[in-house]
Amino acid sequence: MNCLPVTAPSSAGAARDLARGLGALCLGLLAACSGAGPEAPVGQGVLVVAIDGLRADHLSSAGYDRETSPNLDELASQGVSFTWNFSSAPWLVPAHVALLTASDPYVAWRDLPESLKPTVERRWRIPVTLPHMAVEFLARGFRTAAFVDHEWLSPVFGFERGFQRFEASQFDAPPRPGGSGAAGLVHRVERWIQSLDRGEEWMAYLHLHDLQRNWQFPDTQWDTFFEPREDRDEVPPVGSVEPVFFAVPPSRWLGGSESVGVYEARYDGAIRRLDDDLRGLFDTLDILGRYEDTTICVVGTHGIQFGEAGMIVDSGSLSVADLSVPWILKPARGRADFRAGARIDAVSSSIDVAPTLLDLAGVGPVAGMHGVSQVAVLEGREPSARDFAFASCGVQKGYAVFSERMAYEFVYPGRAETEGLVRSWFGDDRDHVSEYVERLYDARANPYPDLSTATVDPDAANPLHDEAVRWFSRVDSLRKKAQTGWVRPEQEAPGLFGRERL
Repeated sequence: MNCLPVTAPSSAGAARDLARGLGALCLGLLAACSGAGPEAPVGQGVLVVAIDGLRADHLSSAGYDRETSPNLDELASQGVSFTWNFSSAPWLVPAHVALLTASDPYVAWRDLPESLKPTVERRWRIPVTLPHMAVEFLARGFRTAAFVDHEWLSPVFGFERGFQRFEASQFDAPPRPGGSGAAGLVHRVERWIQSLDRGEEWMAYLHLHDLQRNWQFPDTQWDTFFEPREDRDEVPPVGSVEPVFFAVPPSRWLGGSESVGVYEARYDGAIRRLDDDLRGLFDTLDILGRYEDTTICVVGTHGIQFGEAGMIVDSGSLSVADLSVPWILKPARGRADFRAGARIDAVSSSIDVAPTLLDLAGVGPVAGMHGVSQVAVLEGREPSARDFAFASCGVQKGYAVFSERMAYEFVYPGRAETEGLVRSWFGDDRDHVSEYVERLYDARANPYPDLSTATVDPDAANPLHDEAVRWFSRVDSLRKKAQTGWVRPEQEAPGLFGRERL
C-alpha cells in the first residue's frame, strides 16, 4: 500500500474518516469483482491539482511552524518540490491561463473600446492559436477531464479546449461532500477515474478554490484549528470597495474586530482541511491500484497577502507573497530518475508545469509554449532550466521579474483598474497616472521588504528591467496577432513595460 498516512482527526474529522473507510471498502470490493484483475496493465495517469491562494511559505514541508499540510508533505517526500517557483499572474483567470497553455497569460488579455463596457468576461479570452496542455494529451490518446470550482474558468474564456469532460461546481455555495468545494470536486474526480478502463491513459485537471471561499463559509472545526499569533494582533480596517489596499475587502471581512492573526490562523486551518481532502483522493488512487502509475502535480495558482505588500486577505500585486507558490511533483513510476524528497531551488515558473508534465508523459517539446520542461533539473542532469521568471496581469499595471536571488517589481499604481484601488494606495484623488514604483530586493534573504518608493540603483535594476522588456515585447507582439480584431495596437505596451531604458 502506498497511501498517505492518516492524520489524527478531531471528532468532526472522525466521521469523515469513517465515511472514507466505508468508501474504501466499496472500492476494494469493486476492484476485486472487476474482470480486469490486478495483473492487468495500468494506464498512465496525470493528475494536476491547482489550488487558488496557496502560498509556498505556509506549507509545513517548506519549514512553516504550523503543521498545515502533513499529507502534501508526504507527497513531497515521495517526489520533488520546486522551492523557487513563481506564478505568472497574481489572480484567478490569468494564473490558470499560464498553467494550461504554458504561455504568458498577458497573451489572453484583450484591449476593448470603452463602448463595450469591458468586463472580466470580455477582457480575457484564450486565443485558439495558443497551445493547450489538455489538447496535447487528448491528441495522444489520453482521456481528459477538468473539474473546476469557479464560474470564470469556463468555456467563455476558452478553458474547456481539449477536455472531453468539463465540470464546474457552484462557486458561491458552501463546500460539502458530493457538492461544491474540495470535498465535492474530489468526489467527482474519483468517480470519473473509477469509470475508466484499467488500461486507459488519462489526465485530470482539478481546480480547488476553497482557500478563497473560506471567508464566506465558517467551519467550526478548521477555523479554530490553529491559535492566532500574539504578535499579529493588529486589527485592519475594512475597505468600502474591492480590491483595496491597506484594508480587508468587504467580502472577506469576518465581522467584529478580528486581528490579522485571526485571519491568518483561519487561512492555515483551511489549508489543513484541504490537505485532508486531498489525502482521500490519494488514498482512492492507491485502492484502485493507480497511485504508483499516476504523475501527481500539486501547484498553487497564486498566493495571498496578510499585509506584506499592501493587501490584506487578498492577492493582486506583484509581490513574493502573491506570486511565490508551491509546486510538488511526484512522477509516475518509470517516468523519471530522481531523488525522492529532493528540494529544487532553481528558478521555475507556472508556465513550466505543462511542458514538464508532457515531457514526463513522453511528449516532446510543443511548439509555441513559452514554458520549459524542468525534467532535466529534477533528474539532476541540469542545474537550471531558466534564468528568470516573469509575472504581470496584476491589479496595477506593471511587471515583476525573479532571478536566482533577486526580485524586481515595476508598477504604475495610478493606472490600476479602478479609482477606488488608486485612492486606497495614494490616499487622495489627485492624478497619479505618471507615477511609478520600483522595488529591487534580495528575495531569498528578505522576501517581504517594507513598501518603499525609494530610488533603486539603476546599475542593479537595469539587467532585470531589460530582460522584462525583451520578454514582454515578444509577448505583446504575439498577443496582437492572436487577438486580431480586438487589440488596439497603439495602446497598453508603454503602460505594461514602464519607463524607457535607463
